[in-house]
Amino acid sequence: MKELLRQLLKELDRLWFFVSIGITVVFIILYFFVVERFADLSIRNFLQSVITNLIPIFLTIAVSYPLLNGIKKIKIEKETQDLIEKLIPEINRTIRNPSLSTYNPRKVDFYPDFSSVPWKELLTDIHLLDISIDYLDSWVNENILKIKELFDNNGYLRLVLSDPQKKDLLVTIQKRIPEIEKKESIEEKIIGTKTRLHKAFEESKGRKARFEQYFVDEIIWYAGVRIDNKTLILAFFDQSRLMRASAPTIVIDLEADEITRKWFDREFNRLISTGKNQTNNPVS
Repeated sequence: MKELLRQLLKELDRLWFFVSIGITVVFIILYFFVVERFADLSIRNFLQSVITNLIPIFLTIAVSYPLLNGIKKIKIEKETQDLIEKLIPEINRTIRNPSLSTYNPRKVDFYPDFSSVPWKELLTDIHLLDISIDYLDSWVNENILKIKELFDNNGYLRLVLSDPQKKDLLVTIQKRIPEIEKKESIEEKIIGTKTRLHKAFEESKGRKARFEQYFVDEIIWYAGVRIDNKTLILAFFDQSRLMRASAPTIVIDLEADEITRKWFDREFNRLISTGKNQTNNPVS
């Protein structure tokens, strides 16, 4: 309603501008071409006096419209420029420092790649970890102590990987990751992911710790890590690349995002229900 009223007033201002211009032109024509024809001098002087006083009034009104309009534009541009000057430092600070020393997630946080996520903060004092991915390599090396800490605290880890025994899957995955030249290397990385995490489980001090492993007969087109059913880390990989590429990553507060929470619940439960349980087969 306010926007409609604003538009109406704007159109009325424009109409008044053109009316003022028109009246001014009419008065000028009257002054120079019509009034002079009156024979009665008193009538002529009266009309000339009235027109002389009215022309400046309507001319002022006509000139004031573009002047005020220009002032409004300058004010808006100044306010916009001030806002931009305030936003740019904040944007630069966020881009240059994607993670802060104290992790305090918003509904969604964005990171340029999987490795820049503040994993140490996210994996501290947790009890449930769900992972679905083709395989994990450097991530396991960098966060193995946190995984051991999870098991030491009687935590629960569920791991879903692509099946390394399905050769067609390995060929397809290898095409997506050209820096790994042989499908045998993909197989080794999948089995290595599982083996290292299972070893951390076996060496843990937590007697009630749990570790479940599943192989699925499909490619997992993303990396999904869910922590305590509260936080979801999603990374999306390039499906066609010439060399190693970064994976844009988002960290989602599931307690504030019911739609994403329900989606990952369905997705992860589907993978588990269709996958082969490898829990009692840790090394192959």
